Amino acid sequence: MGVPETKPPDPHNFLGKHTGRPCYSVKIIEKEPTPTCRRKIDVPKRSECSKNFKPSRPRTNFVIENVETVGKMKPKEPIPTVVTDRYGTKKTLKSGLVPVYIKIKTFGKVPSYLKKIIDLKEKKCHVNSTTNGVEQILYTNITSDQREALLEGLKQNWKELQQQYQCLPLLTDTIPKLQRKSKIEADLKQLEEDIVFLEKHPHIYVYEDNKI
Repeated sequence: MGVPETKPPDPHNFLGKHTGRPCYSVKIIEKEPTPTCRRKIDVPKRSECSKNFKPSRPRTNFVIENVETVGKMKPKEPIPTVVTDRYGTKKTLKSGLVPVYIKIKTFGKVPSYLKKIIDLKEKKCHVNSTTNGVEQILYTNITSDQREALLEGLKQNWKELQQQYQCLPLLTDTIPKLQRKSKIEADLKQLEEDIVFLEKHPHIYVYEDNKI
């Protein structure tokens, strides 16, 4: 390539640290000379410290503060409304239109005149007044013979239904068979309840429907 510009260094006289020429320019920043004696800062007085002292603010828990503020808040008052028709249409109340009628003592109670009418109807169901003013009782007491005959009839009906139930096929694979079986079971249960009722109560009263 040609004659070199500089003579290469001798290998026996190798370069040490910071002895060769750097391949790039480095700007060396000159440091200011440190003074031999430095003046010490004066200690501040106690009065100056108390004036400039600012205490550190305590860390606040915003979650607890929010809970307390929400607990102290007043609940939101509902908007006063009134129903104007039978379909439930609501309308906001204006000034002066306050529903005072719901605050009276008799609101939502049966009137006294209706109570009297109901009592009279109940009395007529139990007792029928004749033209002579004699009260005629509308119910009659069943005698022991009639009660025994009624029990025998119910037991006979139960036996007949029990025979029909035993004659039913074991396999109920169709809807009519299932309906017939469920009907006979319901009738048997009703007859058993009636028999138990008659055996438990010796005195039974019967109302006459044509006189009520």
